[in-house]
Amino acid sequence: MTPKSAWENIKEYIPTDKVIWEAFYGDGTSAANLRELGFDVVSEDVDFYKEDLGEIIVTNPPFSDCKNVFTRLAILDKPFIMILPVSKMNTNYFRDWLEEMEVSHPELTDQIQLIVPNKRIQFIKMVNGEKVETKTSCNFDCYYYCHRMNLPKSIVHLKAAQKEKAVASDIDDMLAAFDNLTVDIEKLTVPQLKERLRAIKKPVSGKKADLIERLRSSVNV
Repeated sequence: MTPKSAWENIKEYIPTDKVIWEAFYGDGTSAANLRELGFDVVSEDVDFYKEDLGEIIVTNPPFSDCKNVFTRLAILDKPFIMILPVSKMNTNYFRDWLEEMEVSHPELTDQIQLIVPNKRIQFIKMVNGEKVETKTSCNFDCYYYCHRMNLPKSIVHLKAAQKEKAVASDIDDMLAAFDNLTVDIEKLTVPQLKERLRAIKKPVSGKKADLIERLRSSVNV
């Protein structure tokens, strides 16, 4: 799943006067995060390969199906921002898409512009709708691939300040979740309890009862 910080990092480069299509719905979180950042977003649990929504595409597509994604993008011919592994630039299907766009949009100097994160994007692993704690970090680099987005230059490198602000926002989001904790704290799973404890830099060792008590004492629930 795409962390909110991934979109907040590039907020200034996403048009505010266009309807954004978050084309790969997932659990709806990515679209919700974009809306919270102030964008007009349409996102439904529909088939990207059959539907055509919005004016521009801003999404994190399934990396394993990028060949079909680029085939569909050529048909849709929409501006887009997509999070993709750097390695996708070396594929034949990406080169084929570039050639098609050079024919369709000869007026463009750059068919693709890139936004380079300051640090690797750490995607959130989900299993059966629940966040899964992982001990390892993402081990590959991703860029934001941009087409017809009128970036100020061909390659934009994000600054550290943008990254730090986005990370702080993610922590704020997690802490905000405590506002809804009353007696329902008992219903939280162990991974959910640990996630909240880590957000406030508290130990995560012990049994579930220990985690609940530690969280209660920390947030005065």
